[in-house]
Amino acid sequence: KTDGTWQSFSTKSIIGNPKNTTYGRMSIDKNGTKWTVTINNGLIGFNEKGNIFKKLTVGVETGNLPSEDARVAAVDNNNQLWIGTSKGLRVLSNVNSLLTEDKLTTKPIIILEDNLAQELMYEQFITDIVVDGANNKWIGTADSGVFLVSPNGQETKYHFTINNSPLPSNTINDIDINSTTGEVFIATTKGMISFKGTATSANEDLSNVYVYPNPVRPEYEGTIKITGLLNKATIKITDIEGNLVYETTSEGGTIEWDTTAFGKYKVASGVYMIFVSAQDGIETKVKKVMIIR
Repeated sequence: KTDGTWQSFSTKSIIGNPKNTTYGRMSIDKNGTKWTVTINNGLIGFNEKGNIFKKLTVGVETGNLPSEDARVAAVDNNNQLWIGTSKGLRVLSNVNSLLTEDKLTTKPIIILEDNLAQELMYEQFITDIVVDGANNKWIGTADSGVFLVSPNGQETKYHFTINNSPLPSNTINDIDINSTTGEVFIATTKGMISFKGTATSANEDLSNVYVYPNPVRPEYEGTIKITGLLNKATIKITDIEGNLVYETTSEGGTIEWDTTAFGKYKVASGVYMIFVSAQDGIETKVKKVMIIR
C-alpha cells in the first residue's frame, strides 16, 4: 500500500490449494480488476472493491478455456480480454462481466481460411499478447514465431518466422511496444529484435501533430506518417487547390498515407494540405507536406 504496509488476498474460495498453484502474469483493467494467469488453474479475476474472485478454466460452464495452462491475459482498447494458453486463444467479450455476471464465458475467434471456418491460433502455445495503439494484437508463440492480427482477429496482417524475417528464433519469450514511436520489441530464446511498427498510442490533444518525411524526395518510396493524433481523428489531405486526395480516421496516434489519390495513382509534385480534426470537431490542426517527384 501507499503507507508502506502489505496486504494479502486469499484465493481459497476458488482454488482448493493455492500454494500448489503457479501464478504468472497479471493485467489490470479499467475497473481495477486483476486478471492473473496460472499454469494449472486457468485464469483468476479479482476485484478487491467487492472482494470478488472468479476463475475461468476448461469446460463450457466454467470459462471455456482450451487449457488450464494460461500464459497471458491482455485487455484491449475495447475492454475485451484476450487470453493466451498453451493450447490456443480465447476472448472474454467485456471485462465488466466479472462485476455483473455470475459465470464468465470466453469464446474462440472463428476465421475463414481457404473458405473453411477455422479457430484463430488453434492449438498454438501462446507466450505473449500485446495490444498496440490501433488495437491490433501482437501474439507470440512457443514455436511458430509472431503474429500480428487485426483488432477483431479476422485478419492476420503479419506472421513473422525465422524463414521470412530476421527473427533469431521462433520461440518468443516477450513482446513490448514503445507507445510513442510504435516500435515493437520481440525477445526470443536466441536474442532480441525490433520491428518498426506505425501504430502508436493516441495523444490527449493535437498539439504535437507531426508529419514525416517532409519534404518527400524523389528517391523515397515509403509512406508518409502523420503522428501525434487523437484517437478517431478525421484526417483529410488536399492539393493546394483544395481537391481531396485522401481521407481516413485514425485508430491510435498515427496514420500512413501512400501518397496516392485514394489508391488510384501517385499524386503529382506539390504542396499538400493536411487537415486534422478531433472526433467532436472542437480541436483542429493544419499541416503541410511537400512532395517532390
